[in-house]
Amino acid sequence: MRAYLCMLLAGIVQCTRIKFWNNCGHEVHVMKTMKGHGSEEQAMLNPGETEMSEEMNGGEMSFTDGDHGANMAEFNINAWNSMDLYDLNVVGGFTTPMRISTDGVGGHTVHCRDHRCLEAYLFPNDALKTHGIATGGMFTLTFCP
Repeated sequence: MRAYLCMLLAGIVQCTRIKFWNNCGHEVHVMKTMKGHGSEEQAMLNPGETEMSEEMNGGEMSFTDGDHGANMAEFNINAWNSMDLYDLNVVGGFTTPMRISTDGVGGHTVHCRDHRCLEAYLFPNDALKTHGIATGGMFTLTFCP
């Protein structure tokens, strides 16, 4: 439905996609949590597999490796001034290395390879770690970069 909405409103609403890539040597359960909702499985990826998200035109969400994944990749799509905001967060701990990169739209690539993750939120409201790009591009969230 959202993909149809994005096509229907082409030129008015920009849509963003996220590609999930499992570069780990084990299965990854990509769990998505929307702000104000519980978590749901976005994808189950075997080593080397990728999957695309649906097109999104708004919303705050986070992704982890499994229900008990401690570190998160956070996105706020079409958040402010037609910008997609993104960051990595290790406030709750660290379980799986992650990288967020932007594909063909500029932006800053952020990595978190271990618990000493200087590019991620280390405490609540660590807003200097949030990055943004124009809404309508594509992100790649890599597990075990």
